[in-house]
This record gives sequence, structure tokens and C-alpha cells, in this order.
Amino acid sequence: LKPKEQRLKKSFLLWSV
Repeated sequence: LKPKEQRLKKSFLLWSV
């Protein structure tokens, strides 16, 4: 996983809440 994708995943998780 690329750093950019990881950041996106984290953002997605935050937005999911």
C-alpha cells in the first residue's frame, strides 16, 4: 500500500464515523 493510499484509507475511516 502506498503512503497516499494509506492516507486515503485513514481519511475514509474518519469520514465513515
